[in-house]
Order: sequence, then C-alpha cells, then structure tokens
Amino acid sequence: MKKLDFKVLLPNVITLTGLSFGLSSIRFALESDFNLAIVCILFAAPDVSPKKTIEGFWGGLLVVLGLAALVWWLLPPEYAHIHPVEIFLIGIFCCGASV
Repeated sequence: MKKLDFKVLLPNVITLTGLSFGLSSIRFALESDFNLAIVCILFAAPDVSPKKTIEGFWGGLLVVLGLAALVWWLLPPEYAHIHPVEIFLIGIFCCGASV
C-alpha cells in the first residue's frame, strides 16, 4: 500500500471539513437553530477567493435562490412551519460563504 503524504491530503481534508460544516448548517436550519446554522456557514468558508468575479457572485446568488425555492417547494408537510424567507436567507448566507 502506498503511503500518502500529508501535503497531498490537506486540500481534501479542508474540502471535507467545509462540506461537513455546510451540511451541518442545513441540518441546524431545518431544526430551527439558525444561530448554529450561521456559525457553521461561517466556518465552512471563512475566506474570499481572489479569482471570483462579481458576475459569478450574482449568478451564484440567482442559482442559490432558485434552488432554495425548489427546496421549499419539495419540503414535506412536517416542515411547513419553515417560512420561504428563512430558506432564502440561508441560501444567501451559503452563497456569501461560497465566495
């Protein structure tokens, strides 16, 4: 078995950590614990990529809002207490965290 170097694994570990925080933020939001959801989003992507463009940001924001509308429409009846504005806000926070 080939021994893996830590420098090779580090980007994957960072990506998996961000993914874990992002999925945790969705779970906390569905449980109406929005404070922890926002904290998880901030930990998921703490810095801004220097190669992002303003067009990419607005395009990503529109896609996230469209996906948030789809998620709200597909929610089962037991989550009917979640208002669409809350889902849109979580989507906007996720979009901001992805920049």
